[in-house]
Amino acid sequence: MSTPGDLESDLKTPPAKESPAASSSPRTRHRPQWLKTLTYWEDRLGIEGRGISRVPPSERHPLTLSSILQMFILWFSINLTANNLAIGFLGPVVFNLGFRDSVLCLLFGNLAGSFAPGYVASFGPISGSRTLVVGRYTMGYWATKLCAILQLCGTLGFGVIDVLVCGQILSAVSKDGSLSVIVGIVVASVVTAVVCMIGMRIFQKYERYAFIPQVIIFSIMAGVAAKHFDTTSESTGSPAQIRGGLISFFFLCFNVMVIWSICAGDYYPYYPENTPRLLTGAMTHLGICLGMTFVQILGVGLATGAAKHRTWGSAFEKGQGQLMVEAYAPLGGFGKFCGVVLAMGPIANNIPGIYSSALAWQTLSPPTSPIPRTLWTLLGLILTTLAGILGRNHLYTIFENILSLLGYWCAIFITIHILEEALFRRLGLGPKLTPELHARYVKANPGGGGNRNSSTPHPTVIGESVGKGYDWDAWDDRNRLPVGLAATTSFVVGWVGAVLCMSQVWWTGPVGRAVKGDIGVPVAAGVAGLVYPGLRWVELWWLGR
Repeated sequence: MSTPGDLESDLKTPPAKESPAASSSPRTRHRPQWLKTLTYWEDRLGIEGRGISRVPPSERHPLTLSSILQMFILWFSINLTANNLAIGFLGPVVFNLGFRDSVLCLLFGNLAGSFAPGYVASFGPISGSRTLVVGRYTMGYWATKLCAILQLCGTLGFGVIDVLVCGQILSAVSKDGSLSVIVGIVVASVVTAVVCMIGMRIFQKYERYAFIPQVIIFSIMAGVAAKHFDTTSESTGSPAQIRGGLISFFFLCFNVMVIWSICAGDYYPYYPENTPRLLTGAMTHLGICLGMTFVQILGVGLATGAAKHRTWGSAFEKGQGQLMVEAYAPLGGFGKFCGVVLAMGPIANNIPGIYSSALAWQTLSPPTSPIPRTLWTLLGLILTTLAGILGRNHLYTIFENILSLLGYWCAIFITIHILEEALFRRLGLGPKLTPELHARYVKANPGGGGNRNSSTPHPTVIGESVGKGYDWDAWDDRNRLPVGLAATTSFVVGWVGAVLCMSQVWWTGPVGRAVKGDIGVPVAAGVAGLVYPGLRWVELWWLGR
């Protein structure tokens, strides 16, 4: 039985070793000298050099009690941060909901939404690959590039929110706001850069301890500020407006959880292949849900208190960070210290997104793949820092736009992913291979026969279901991965459903207008789920992959 003290050795990232196939690839064979030099210094400094390449079983660490606990701690730490207070603010402030209605919406939205990242995370150990690479087995090699672009919008967008919240809080803590929000943004970016550029080893270690001061700080906030929460506040507006607000806030909270699914598997490829998927999913679900829910409830309480108490209301008008710091005002100087610690929390939330954004850059095209992860990390941080500085007075606008954009496509992606695994990879409901189908596959993909575990792109076992099972070694072989026509078509159809049913500041579809709420997420997922199985069966029948 291992102890928590064993965790560092369990999670130590071994140096990335190229497989024979990878070492013979033109991408790695003709690397410029500056890349070779950078790789040399990464090895010397213990920086994780591996990007999107699969982690072979021989380089995984063993599954121990401490590494299992780390799954929960990682996600609890990531989500127990001040930026999630702002999500709680949205219930009373934007959707005019009372305390009870806001809490019920976020509670059930979080419980339902966190199943998606739990499901995606479970692919990390069994595949040894990152989330977008696993997505190639559903979306295909080319369509996954679109997902990479959308993932970049999400991870970098949330990075902007994280550094903004950190900057606002640090500015509020300083005397008379003497510290600029810009300085706080830069501080958050620098700390994030150090952790992300070194890689998984320090990333896991940072998240292992980051939650401890945040638990203390949020507990102090609850003890000091809870007496000012207006827990009796009621939702306002007509019955139709209240119903629309309930629907919209529920799905906003649902979206916040689902969005983590675009990178949830990125942090588990070093776990062994025999890691139980249910264990990975449950620990991920529990960590996300508990961390997020606790903080969001405090955010709802602060927002209801701001509507009732003049000093809180005045602070809130100056910025969300001002309200967070005002909650500690009765503690005097110690309250200022609490504000500083609170401001460091969003860094833990920013680190995984920036880390994953580097992997998304590498997924975009063959020329971007060999460029080291550290350089893409640096680019992501520069972009989030500049965007945070330019948008420092528009936190709510950024919040709403990022969440609305990401929630729809994530729901479609997860739906297609689940159907692909359940119907075709597991149950084998694809067409049965016949001699006639095999002859057509050979003609379309010359190169000899094989089965799903061979290096050839088409199946040869007569009577077997085409498309059944996963060949994780095919992660970068476009001739063995799905073409992605069925997934891409379903993706587009799902987006049409989302556009018709969304209700956003910048667009309200006819259905969304009729129900006075945003139901774009369930409709998008439902429509995509209806059309995908039939399209995928035809794709397998026609192309064999």
